[in-house]
Amino acid sequence: MTAIDSLLVVFPAEPRAGKDLIWYGDELLNVAQHTDYVFIANRGKDDDPCTWELVCQVDSPTAEVVRPPQQYQRLFRSLLARLSKLGSDETGVSLNPYGDQFVLVRSSRCGPVRIRVEFQNTQAAQWVRFTRTRIERPDTTNGTPAAAAAPQPAA
Repeated sequence: MTAIDSLLVVFPAEPRAGKDLIWYGDELLNVAQHTDYVFIANRGKDDDPCTWELVCQVDSPTAEVVRPPQQYQRLFRSLLARLSKLGSDETGVSLNPYGDQFVLVRSSRCGPVRIRVEFQNTQAAQWVRFTRTRIERPDTTNGTPAAAAAPQPAA
C-alpha cells in the first residue's frame, strides 16, 4: 500500500462512525511516520472560503495533488487544533494553536524517525506539513558504539 493509499484510508468516502479527532490525528501521524512528506491544506482558486477544497500531497512537494472527500473539510481546522494540543502534550512546550511547529520522535519500519510538524490554522490559511527524517543509529561492534571500539591514536 502506498502512502497516498494509506492517507485515503484515513479519509474514506464516509467518515468513520465512532472515530474522533484524536483518532484522525493519530492516524495522520501513522501515515507521516512511514513517508518522507505529507502536506494537507484547505485551498481554492481565490480568497473565498466557499471555493476551498481539502487537498493532499504525499512523498514530495511536487507530487500529484489528491482530493479527499469534501466532508472532511469541515473537520480540518479542529484537526489542526488537535495536532497543536498533541504537540504541546508530547513536547511539554505551549504551542500557538493558530500556527506553530514541533518535532516528534516515532518508530517506523526503517527505524526511529523525527517528524517535523508545521501548521497554520487561521481564517486565511489552514494547512499542515509533516516532514520525516531518519534518526541515524550508531554503528556498533560487539554492543559497543563503533567510535568507542575503534583504535584510539597514541598520545
